[in-house]
Amino acid sequence: MMPRWPYRIIGATLDRVFRNNMNDNFKDIEEDFKEQKARVDNFINSQNQADEAKDIRVDDEGKIHPTARDSILFMNDKRKKEIETNTAQLATLESKKADNDFVTTLINSVSGGGPRDVYYTLEALKSAFPNGTTGLYLVLNTDPENPHKYAWSSTDKDWLDLGVYQWDQVPDSSLTTNKYANNSVTNNKANFISKSINLFNMHNINNQDSMDILYNGETQANSLTVLTDYIEINANAYYSITKPGRSIAFYNAQKEFISGIDVSVVQSTFQTPSNACYMRTAFYKTSIHLAMIVKGTTLPTNYVPYFSKIVKDDKTLSSVVADNFTDDVDFGKDLIKKKNLEFLKLKNLFDKSKATLGVWMTNSGNTASNADQYTSDYIEIEPDTTYIRNTNGNYAFFDENKIVIEGHDENNGGKLNPFTTPSNAKYVRFSGWSAYDLQEGYLIKGDTKPSMFIPYGYSISHDIVTSHQRWGGKTWLSVGDSYTAAGRYQIEVARICGFEKVKIDGVVGRMFSDFTQNITVDVLDDVDVLTIMGGANNFGGLRLGTIDDTPDSGTWYGMIKLLIDHILTLKPSVRLVFITQSRYYASQGANINGVTQEMMANAMKETCQYYSIPVIDVFSKCGFNTYTESVYMSGDKLHPNNIGYKKIGEIIGEELNKL
Repeated sequence: MMPRWPYRIIGATLDRVFRNNMNDNFKDIEEDFKEQKARVDNFINSQNQADEAKDIRVDDEGKIHPTARDSILFMNDKRKKEIETNTAQLATLESKKADNDFVTTLINSVSGGGPRDVYYTLEALKSAFPNGTTGLYLVLNTDPENPHKYAWSSTDKDWLDLGVYQWDQVPDSSLTTNKYANNSVTNNKANFISKSINLFNMHNINNQDSMDILYNGETQANSLTVLTDYIEINANAYYSITKPGRSIAFYNAQKEFISGIDVSVVQSTFQTPSNACYMRTAFYKTSIHLAMIVKGTTLPTNYVPYFSKIVKDDKTLSSVVADNFTDDVDFGKDLIKKKNLEFLKLKNLFDKSKATLGVWMTNSGNTASNADQYTSDYIEIEPDTTYIRNTNGNYAFFDENKIVIEGHDENNGGKLNPFTTPSNAKYVRFSGWSAYDLQEGYLIKGDTKPSMFIPYGYSISHDIVTSHQRWGGKTWLSVGDSYTAAGRYQIEVARICGFEKVKIDGVVGRMFSDFTQNITVDVLDDVDVLTIMGGANNFGGLRLGTIDDTPDSGTWYGMIKLLIDHILTLKPSVRLVFITQSRYYASQGANINGVTQEMMANAMKETCQYYSIPVIDVFSKCGFNTYTESVYMSGDKLHPNNIGYKKIGEIIGEELNKL
């Protein structure tokens, strides 16, 4: 294209010709400039240029600009906007900055498969890790379907709520035994535990006797009332309560006070707040045995006690209280092991059925043949924990791979000498003498010898079993001679009656008149039931006497009165029960004073009837006689064998439950 120069002469006259020539000239000038620019661009692009000269016209988005200047202006404008954005973000981060540990925790939680553990309340998490720990943890609070995730911030020195955790659905059959911690499954989470509609457990008042509660959650002394424990409830639900009652206080998942209802306006039916998880109230002592809290707007016509019962196949296991669980019990195909269940307790860890006979263990943990000894199985124990056993023999500790850590001879931590496990111990094994300590051997956590032999096996926690038994949660003092000192019949009695605590005051060879020696005000302080059984040691020269004899007469009648006077003077409220002694030396006749065992039993019944004191007539009910002596009595024919003691315990337990 040819240039348009020279341009038109526009003249000096301001008319239409002048205007048109000027406009046309402008157009020609514009076209000439464009033409020249195009020629220059073509010339530049057609020449070999340095790479830097070419690259400078390309921005960071890959766009090619006509000139380097255009590219630079574009990039400068973009950087300016980014700086403004980053400045705002930095200000936000400064106000909500997260420390490195916190960020690391989140990253590790994601890469490590999510939360490390689950807690019902934030309070429980803080109690477990008051100074924090690494990892993500879930807290169920009031909505188990939407738990919140928490992580520890070392900057804030607190657990931070990161919002609702997004569940990935747990695949069917994916939970295995090792996913459940020992003692992690409570009875409330087990479908084979059936609970009473009455939520108030009179046996679980946590030493809150003579305490009251106000509508603002504060507690105070009140000699007329007892304060309940924290009772789990549902939010926005109606409940009914027996009256006369006291104020009611409501608490959230962390057991923090929310609100309350003053005693002056408490009705038999009330509604819980929207964020309530627990409640507390108080009842008058005079009506505690009839107190009820039930969900709904109607109280039962008749009193319903609090209880928890184990059920299986829709049938209540009536024998569950009677028997310790052993390894043949199946809970859900044994998916959840008995050690996972918080309400099953294993006290004696030594299972004699798993002991290897004819083998002893050296103090280095190795085993060798020995016809007179046995060696236990690998018994799981806790590290840095004290245990006590009543067996003689060497013992050794093992790690989780059952590799020996250290061994000891029987003189260091042997019979009744407590020992402490190493910090890396997982198992213990010990030897013993088959003829002496296999049958009644035990290994128990703690440093105190039990008052009576505890057989191996899991037993049901008292908050389940004893709550619906006659003597659930109560303390029993068993007083007597060698029969009592053996601590054997008490096992059956405690099993049948549900006593929470059994105290044994038995002395071998003790005379009946000396039974008062250890019975003091302090001893009786926590005792609910006291039983007396004995008399065999007095039999040789015993004088029977009559119902009119005084306590200091020295006769059998008088000695019984002496015990009654001593005990009921110290504590009139104790439930005193006498027990006639079972028949011994079945063929034995009268003593030198013409007194027979039957006459002693009848005199005890007559004396106790006079004072309206119950008597359990084991003498008449036990079935011990010349025909059954070989079944129930030991070789000396004076003391029962294990079967005989069990029979005596069953009789006493069944009769105590009738009182």
